Amino acid sequence: MIRTFLALSGAALLALASAPVAGAASPPGGNHDGASGAHGQYDCYANGWAVDPDDVSAAVTVRVLVDDVEVARLQADDFRPDLKDAGVSPTGNASFWLDLWGVVTPDVDHVVRVEALDLGVADAWTALAQTPRTLRCHEYGWFDFDLFSVDPVTLAVKQLTRTPGVSEWNPEAAPTGSRIVYDVARPSGQSLAIKNTSTGATRALAGATGGNNGTWTPDGKRIVFDRGPSGDPSLYTVPAAGGQRRLITRNGVEADVSAMSGRVVFLNPATSRIVAISQSGTGRKTVVTLRHKVDPAAKWFDVSPEWSPNGRWIVYADGGDIWKIRVTRAGTPLAKPVRVIARAAVECGPTWSRDGARIIYMAAYGGSTDLWSIPASGGVPKLLTSKTGIVGFGDYNGSQRAGGGVIYSSQQVVDR
Repeated sequence: MIRTFLALSGAALLALASAPVAGAASPPGGNHDGASGAHGQYDCYANGWAVDPDDVSAAVTVRVLVDDVEVARLQADDFRPDLKDAGVSPTGNASFWLDLWGVVTPDVDHVVRVEALDLGVADAWTALAQTPRTLRCHEYGWFDFDLFSVDPVTLAVKQLTRTPGVSEWNPEAAPTGSRIVYDVARPSGQSLAIKNTSTGATRALAGATGGNNGTWTPDGKRIVFDRGPSGDPSLYTVPAAGGQRRLITRNGVEADVSAMSGRVVFLNPATSRIVAISQSGTGRKTVVTLRHKVDPAAKWFDVSPEWSPNGRWIVYADGGDIWKIRVTRAGTPLAKPVRVIARAAVECGPTWSRDGARIIYMAAYGGSTDLWSIPASGGVPKLLTSKTGIVGFGDYNGSQRAGGGVIYSSQQVVDR
């Protein structure tokens, strides 16, 4: 996490730059630039700057109080170039930064105050400008992801979930209606949830503890999922209403169920093969062996094999490129794989549009990861997202809903 500071206004800097010099017996001044409002643990801190006009070269002692209790006393002696450039501090060594995560109680509002000690005066504390601030800190599950929907034509974005401290990803829409199944990651572990985007109702999927990458059966009555991130790379099925999970096969992750045949296609990480199988675990067919082997000990793979809506193709990622292969409805290959797109960036996580005309995937073509779409026969990619994920991270795991919008997860390690 890169620490940033809030640049001060010219008026504030000039006020101190022109303040009295040694001998004037003036109190210290400065600013509490620290966070306020709701923040994740990476932005849970008090920071700012302080100088004493009586000796602008001396390091000022500051103390940080949380709910009127002193939690730390430190020197404002870190370097900040704007303080030097404005002449507030000859060296620029007048800033401070204190990590409050582990000091404050998470998910509770706290009043944070910063005071500076007057040079040469015992116990004479002066409150800095912009203090106190009210701060609430929460813990991110891995990073903080929320779910969004984007219209593939107008590119209008709608936020579907907003859960501080929880990561929500891998969304997939039900064959009909407004339900989506998705991963929920907390520091305590991962599971699946189902949300009705029309009513807003959300519930944990009972029987899917440790679940990852849920996908619907064609009738919308069951969910197929793996437990790879929980150390169990096996495929299971569970009623969409919740219940007892049932094993389909060991050595299976990233499943998708064909709308035409109900058969399951998945990655076997132990063999680096894409395999098709019935929901009862019978009729195994090898679809293709990946050109680039995966690490069987990994928890995430981004190969993401998926049936086309008509059940005649399977799309997948291999070695950072998007491929498709012609198959029977049972998953038997009918021809050699065809590469859909290959660029310098890594392309992965492919999925089909509902009409099968386009392939949606994620790639970073110069900065953040975003969702793109491309004609299924190949062609020029179209950018779908660019305004939700933070720079350097971004948007992931696209899936098109019955109504046409593309749902996806977006990394939101930002102020709320």
